[in-house]
Amino acid sequence: MKKFLPLPPLQKSWQESSIHVQEPSGGSVSKAEDEISTSPTSVL
Repeated sequence: MKKFLPLPPLQKSWQESSIHVQEPSGGSVSKAEDEISTSPTSVL
């Protein structure tokens, strides 16, 4: 029972961290797409 108590807070912190990571990653992805569209040869 005691082991299950610390699990919920850990999951919440993980979800929050994942959300913060997704926000900047989205911006980096859009920049990567622009780079790919401008220089497709670099991808090859």
